[in-house]
Amino acid sequence: MLVFDVTADKQYLQLVHYNTKSELKDLQLYFKKRQQGYFHNILYKRKLWDGYDRFIDDQYRIGIGLWREVYYFGEKYSYEIDIRGLDKLMNLEFTKDKSDKFASVMLDGTNPPIDAYDYQLEALHRGLKYKFCAQELATSAGKTLIFFLYLSFLKRKGIISKEKKAILIVPKVSLVNQTAEAFETEYQTGLVTWNIHRIGGKNEFSEKKFADCDLVITTYQSVILDDGTPPKRGKKKIERKTKPEFFKNFSVICIDEAHTSRGDSIRNILLASTNAEYKLGLSGTIQIEEQFSDFFKIQEFLGPLSMKVRAKFLMDNDYSADVHVK
Repeated sequence: MLVFDVTADKQYLQLVHYNTKSELKDLQLYFKKRQQGYFHNILYKRKLWDGYDRFIDDQYRIGIGLWREVYYFGEKYSYEIDIRGLDKLMNLEFTKDKSDKFASVMLDGTNPPIDAYDYQLEALHRGLKYKFCAQELATSAGKTLIFFLYLSFLKRKGIISKEKKAILIVPKVSLVNQTAEAFETEYQTGLVTWNIHRIGGKNEFSEKKFADCDLVITTYQSVILDDGTPPKRGKKKIERKTKPEFFKNFSVICIDEAHTSRGDSIRNILLASTNAEYKLGLSGTIQIEEQFSDFFKIQEFLGPLSMKVRAKFLMDNDYSADVHVK
C-alpha cells in the first residue's frame, strides 16, 4: 500500500508510506515521461540528459494536480492507494442543480438574452465540484461565459472578495479588455458586480486599483514571477517581474488557454499561489499525446483533465458554425 498526504501548502502529494522498494520503483517509473521531440535537444545529443521529465522529486512529492494519475497508477500496478486529505480539497457533495439554478438566475435579464448551453453548465459544475481541474473546450465553446459564471458563484459564496481576490490569466493583451468588458457589460445584470483591475499593454499595475479590486484580469507575461534572474529588455521597456507575495492574495486562479501551464511562467505562478482554494484551466488546445511529458505538465499544479468538448460535438449539435472546407 502507498499512502500520500496533501502538503500544508496544498501543492503536493507527499508519499509517507510504501511497503516495498518495488512499489517505489514502479511509482518513479510511472511518473516520468519523455519530452516530445527530446531527441532534438542539444543536452540529449550530448548525453547530458536522458530526455525524461520527472514528476516525483527527491522528497517523493508529486504535484497535487496529478492526484487522479496516482489512482490510475494504482489500478495499473494493482497497488492500493490512500491519499489522505484529498477529500477536503473537493466539493464531492456539490450537486449540479445548485450550479444550474445559479447560472439561470445569474443570466436572467441579460440584454440581449444569454442562456448557458448544457456543456457549459456541466463545465461549471465540474469546476466547482473538483476545485482544482483543467478542461478541454474547443474554440467557440464560450469559455469566457464559463469563467464568468464560475467566478460569480464563488464571489456570491464569499470565496472571492477584496481580501481574497481572483486572477484570470488570458493569453493576449487584447483579451484583457475584451474579457473585462464581457464581465462588466455583456453578462452584467446587477446580481454580481465586479471591481476589475486590468493589467497588460497600456493597463499598468496600480497599487491602489489592486487594493480595491476583487478580480485581476491579465496576461502571464504581465505578471511574470520574479525568480531572481535579471529582467529582459524588450523593444519598448524592461520586463516587469512580480514578487511571489503578490500571488498570495489570490484565492481563485483561472487560466485561459490552460495548455500554456506546461511552461515555466504559468507553473511558477501556480506554485506561488499558496492560498488558492480553487483553480480552473480552460483550453481549446489541451489535446496532447498522453505518452509525452506535456500531458502531465498541464495537470501537475492546475488539476486533472476533467472534461473534453470537441469541435465536432459543437458543430453536430449546432452550438457553433458548421465548417465546409473546399
